[in-house]
Amino acid sequence: METHQLIYEQVIDMDQIGASDTRRPRIRVAVLDTGLDLGHPAIQANAERIKDIKSWLPPSESGRRQDSGDVSGHGTHITGLLLDIAPDCDVYIAQIADHQPISPDKIAKVKDDFTPFPQTLTNKF
Repeated sequence: METHQLIYEQVIDMDQIGASDTRRPRIRVAVLDTGLDLGHPAIQANAERIKDIKSWLPPSESGRRQDSGDVSGHGTHITGLLLDIAPDCDVYIAQIADHQPISPDKIAKVKDDFTPFPQTLTNKF
């Protein structure tokens, strides 16, 4: 983790903004992946930075809609890494897959459902 912090500090000019400056701009990042496990310790430690969670998965065979939990753990892992290495980001979770992603045309519509729309996207697929 120390390496990640050093890289972050090289990319973000800490002298210019001041290492303890709380006025640093927040970056909105959408994680398009398998959802999020809100009970995971890495997520709970940064829960205030998770700004929205939405699922685009269709209803299950029982007719119940998926709840944006994370069946595979991949979305939770990626989000945990993001929260660790990018302290200036706020995260928006878009569950677009369980084991297989939804169709590309539906993925393209994800941006229409987040307000404000995240500035950066990360996508497993």
